[in-house]
Amino acid sequence: MAKKADGRSAGRADRGTKGSTPVGLGEAPDAEAVVQGPTATKKATKPAKAAKAAKPAKGDKPAKAAKGDKSPKPAKLDKAAKAAKGDKPAKPAKLDKAARAAKAERVDEAAKAAKKAAKKAAKVLEAEREAQADLAKAAKKAAKKADRKAAAALEAAAERVAAEAAKAAKALAKQTEAERAIAEAPAADPEPAVGPAVHLVADPADDPAPDAEPAVDPTAPTAVEPGPAEQRPEPAPPRLRVLVEVPADKYAPPADVPSVRAALRLPGGPVDLAAIDPRATPSFAGDKADALADIGAMGPRLAELQERLYAQAVAGGARRRVLLVVQGMDTSGKGGTVKHVIGQFNPSGCHIHAFKAPTEDELAHPFLWRVRAQVPGPGLIGVFDRSHYEDVLIARVRDLVPRQVWSRRYATINRFEQSLAKDEVTVVKVFLHISPEEQKERLLARLDNPDKHWKFNPADIDERSVWPDYRTAYEAALEKCDGDAAPWYVVPADRKWYRNWAISRLLLEHLTELDPRYPAGDFDVEAERKRLLDA
Repeated sequence: MAKKADGRSAGRADRGTKGSTPVGLGEAPDAEAVVQGPTATKKATKPAKAAKAAKPAKGDKPAKAAKGDKSPKPAKLDKAAKAAKGDKPAKPAKLDKAARAAKAERVDEAAKAAKKAAKKAAKVLEAEREAQADLAKAAKKAAKKADRKAAAALEAAAERVAAEAAKAAKALAKQTEAERAIAEAPAADPEPAVGPAVHLVADPADDPAPDAEPAVDPTAPTAVEPGPAEQRPEPAPPRLRVLVEVPADKYAPPADVPSVRAALRLPGGPVDLAAIDPRATPSFAGDKADALADIGAMGPRLAELQERLYAQAVAGGARRRVLLVVQGMDTSGKGGTVKHVIGQFNPSGCHIHAFKAPTEDELAHPFLWRVRAQVPGPGLIGVFDRSHYEDVLIARVRDLVPRQVWSRRYATINRFEQSLAKDEVTVVKVFLHISPEEQKERLLARLDNPDKHWKFNPADIDERSVWPDYRTAYEAALEKCDGDAAPWYVVPADRKWYRNWAISRLLLEHLTELDPRYPAGDFDVEAERKRLLDA
């Protein structure tokens, strides 16, 4: 019993030492139960040894010592129990104070850490602000540097533009020298004498009244079609003027040469294509080299007028445009006209369409339905390679429609072209007049050159068999559809170089008459320039 009691006391003393539960005086009865055993007298005489037995590190040794030693006195039992229980625990009030101190210490440390973090964040923010300021300064310097570069670039561009303008002005002055000579020429010049190698041109100043005599005397004997070196007698009507071709080394445009428009336009009334020489060169006294040089000189002027026409429509809202209609027999040069004449323009400002045999869908509509869809838009130069006139040419010659159908189409075409003129479309209709002999030579050239076989069509030979019928059909179309809204111009086409020169000149005269202008800007130029440089 004493051994078990000592062990229990030791265990409680151990717990008291660790401070898990405060130990009080209420444990004294357990100590008294120990001294009430069979050997109570002996154990009570030595209480100090019993206190030694309470050490937990000695194990069972405290129990053995308790058997041999005298029991402590009852008066001193409480002191032994208190010693066995270990140190006195701290009072609850002191524990709360320590906890509050520890908590306050932790709060202070947290506050110090927060202050330290705030200072660090402030330093980082200040560093970012300094970096932004540096970047702003660098950006301003770069902007100033860029402004200087931009200003230098603008100055260089201005110098280039000025040089190009001077060059263009010089070329234009040289190009229009002949035109100025014509404009400044006296009103009445003596006519040149009739000599070898002459051709006829029309003089609009001598146009007779509508009821006057025809331009060609119908009683005159039929003359053989002259060749390039044959002499043609001077006609009696005053509206015709005879000009002499001069050698190329003495070429200078005569001051009294009428415009190509006046020279190539039909006089009105019945048309006789057999009376017009396909090798003639109206309004031109030079040769091929002169024509090519003049075409090259016209090129920049044509391109400039086209750009003005386009600019007027795009930026100015104008509706003016030009439509060149090219008709002629096979091999007359319709494709060549597109290549050599229209090639002088900016292709982005042109609308070119070649009319072929109508499709089933097109045949299901009126004959002008497909033509209306190809009329050029405002600001454009349109070209029709063949046109609505095929519906009164091949349709008539090959009996594709009854006579009562194609015969009504002339009036329909006139109304259509008048509507185009009202819509500010300048229509320039050109008939390429070629001789059957020249056509034969060109067809043979295609057959003899394998590279040209793709252009040959066996049907072209079949069409030659009805050449007189086609001539009659063309004469009717030229006569019935030759109005002021859309006049016809007959261009002799046996000489390709003259064909190209004449059509180029026709377009130049029409565009010059239109006189398109660059539209003015609707903004403050100086303000926009400053805004651009400051950006």
